[in-house]
Amino acid sequence: MKFFFVLVLCGLPLTSVAQKMVIGTSQSFRQTQGRPYEYADSVWVDSSRLTLFYRHERMVDSTDRTMRWSLIRMRIGEGFAQQTDMHIYLGNRRLCAMVRNQDMLPLDCIGRFGDNNPPYWADMILDRRKREMKITCCNFYSSAGPLTYREDMPELTWDLLDGTEEVCGYECHMAQTSFRGRIWKAWYSTELPIDLGPWKLSGLPGLILKATDRQGAYSFVCTEILSNPEPIYEYIPRSANVVSRKDYLRYEKLYHKDPQYVIAEGEEIFVLRNDLQGLTEFDEFWEIPYNPIELE
Repeated sequence: MKFFFVLVLCGLPLTSVAQKMVIGTSQSFRQTQGRPYEYADSVWVDSSRLTLFYRHERMVDSTDRTMRWSLIRMRIGEGFAQQTDMHIYLGNRRLCAMVRNQDMLPLDCIGRFGDNNPPYWADMILDRRKREMKITCCNFYSSAGPLTYREDMPELTWDLLDGTEEVCGYECHMAQTSFRGRIWKAWYSTELPIDLGPWKLSGLPGLILKATDRQGAYSFVCTEILSNPEPIYEYIPRSANVVSRKDYLRYEKLYHKDPQYVIAEGEEIFVLRNDLQGLTEFDEFWEIPYNPIELE
């Protein structure tokens, strides 16, 4: 079950104090859930040559090895490539419809594309000519829009390994790299001579169709490849907080280590737990298991 937050006014009849109320369950206090956000517009930037879908799995708690998943759509054009988390995208579409009083997608439809919103990206768009990436990440609480940052496309050094594996109907060769604190093994196909891959993994002589980190905490496996041209849009959030990558990572860590502080936004918060006993006061300090995809 997800958190939900409401603002309430409480106090004596002649005075009122704004206070943020947090209601959750014992389980929800132990997980991260990126918040959906509203789109202001979408801008056409390119047409795709290939569209790929990856099943992305991540370990949200290394103690009990709890796994979550979502489906990533990757569209590759001549000038731009875009990766979109479909679970977040459909949740955003549902929120937009609600705000605009339109028919909303049913929740069970969204559930077919994942069971949790990853905190570290909702949408990534790569300018292939400038080799610059724009990453949009969900915020962790309902009163703020997403966070966006830019970075140059990372330059990875790969070791080519022996062995092959078939992925999505293509023979793939293996390679390994160390990137931002994790050891990644990737399977790439020279039949698709594009030096890209899921997330920020790239730089091999073929498209990466599968990637896993050594600890088994993160994986991307291609499940479908389409060749019919499709438009590539840049989705423009209604409101976004522009930060640096380092600032975003600091924020991500702070939320996990002290979620009360981030949720409060400088206000007083009142936390209730909604379990079998009903609503009870929850005055414990809590942390959310932190197992980031970027360790440095």
